Amino acid sequence: MQPDDLFRRQKRLERALLGLATLVLVLGGYVLHGARAEGIPSAPSMYYSGTLEEGGVAVQGQRQMSLRLFDGPSEDAEKLCESIPNATGGAPGEVTVNGGRFRFEVQQVQDGVDLCAKAVREHPELYAELVVNGEPFARSRIGVVPFAIEAEHAVYAEHAVHAEHADSAANGLDTRISKIESSLLRAPTGTVDVIGPNSPVSVDGHPLRVVAASVAGTTNANGDLQINFPTAFGGRVLAVVVSNGDASSAVCGSTIGAYAYTNTSFLARSPAANASCRFNYVAIGW
Repeated sequence: MQPDDLFRRQKRLERALLGLATLVLVLGGYVLHGARAEGIPSAPSMYYSGTLEEGGVAVQGQRQMSLRLFDGPSEDAEKLCESIPNATGGAPGEVTVNGGRFRFEVQQVQDGVDLCAKAVREHPELYAELVVNGEPFARSRIGVVPFAIEAEHAVYAEHAVHAEHADSAANGLDTRISKIESSLLRAPTGTVDVIGPNSPVSVDGHPLRVVAASVAGTTNANGDLQINFPTAFGGRVLAVVVSNGDASSAVCGSTIGAYAYTNTSFLARSPAANASCRFNYVAIGW
């Protein structure tokens, strides 16, 4: 393989892995945020996020949205839940879109049971259908992340996803990554890649490893917090994606950057300086 071909292959892999990590945080977020006690947290903590455009221009303002989860792509597939954000405050289903970006909590509680969380637990794959201003978009096939389900009953999310748990999770990870682009919406959908020792998803023969955790700390004057991996990567870190681990607090921001990767740590950058924050992250490497 020529050096240019290897570089392009590496870049394609890094972009795919970045998509994987984002999906893990979005769909597994309720685990990382609420895994300090068994069961589903009492406060909503599963989220859907995306980018919305109209006529090629990023949307700014309010839009009516809902998210439906199905057990298949066909018209006769069973609808497992429908999440209508902000149904108890403001206009039902009204979501703020800022610079094209939006994010809302996903839940439908019926008789004390969150049907959306139940669907994620019980179905190996789901189809998500986003509805904007009454217009449903093509369903996106998503996969359930095994280590997130395992971590649901962990005392600490950090312990459930590092060391032997993270390695075994990577061996069975089956997640759909992709992208739909239209004049109005970009959202995840697409093809399956399995990450494991015998998987084609590897770098120079190295099986990929997934590490995820929820870490609290105080940012410095630049808004940075150094986060150490529970176990160092032996090779290279390919991608790190970070989110605000405390959805009830807007102080630490909704967009968190990750940079200065090493085999042992990285820096999470928040818009908040000298602030107490909690960050959820997923790192992929070998």
